[in-house]
Amino acid sequence: MESQLSNQLQRQIETEIIKIIDKCQGLLSTFSDTTKKNIEIVLFVGQTGAGKSTLFNFLCGAEFKIQERVLKLRNPSNKFSEMKGGMNSVSKEPNYYFNSEYNHLLIDFPGFQDTNGKLDQLLIELIFQKVVTQLPIKVIYVIKNNESTLPNRGMQIIEFIDQLFKNSNLDINKFNLLLNCYLEDLSNFELKRNIRRELKIKRKKFKGNLKLQFFHLKRNNQNKK
Repeated sequence: MESQLSNQLQRQIETEIIKIIDKCQGLLSTFSDTTKKNIEIVLFVGQTGAGKSTLFNFLCGAEFKIQERVLKLRNPSNKFSEMKGGMNSVSKEPNYYFNSEYNHLLIDFPGFQDTNGKLDQLLIELIFQKVVTQLPIKVIYVIKNNESTLPNRGMQIIEFIDQLFKNSNLDINKFNLLLNCYLEDLSNFELKRNIRRELKIKRKKFKGNLKLQFFHLKRNNQNKK
């Protein structure tokens, strides 16, 4: 009996792996086709729960509603990324949307270092490396942070940038850091200065011709008591 269950489980795992690989191959084919059309590639990356999918959906034209104090899609569609809080990534593969007005392909990557398992993470990293090593890209790293200092003094961001530049042939013309749910009252200049100072302490010099830009989205506290 145990042997039958073990064989059945193994077949289910193999079937799931084949499905994921087939989906990944289709996504990679889509990404590769963009090189022939001079399309700008924008990657939304970061840890699970930071707000990548919410930002991606907004730029894709989604409408939202507040349900039980949680932001939800008004009209869920397969062109939008599913949104869910917590540390589990909802998607197991990238979601993408082509903006014809600006000739941009937006790609929402699943959260790195989540708890979906080593197999999921390996596939995500393989697709990510395939995309960033073949196409010129812009990176938007989304981090949920309500202070003017970075968690762990920016170590996760530095490690991510270092990982990007393991391959010296990368063509990354802009790296944007977006702080989601920022609550403090520093001016834009002061906030950028603080973050740049933190990142430079950890990493004296960024490799390549990389432009660093910072943005923040403030949470509205007017309804808080």
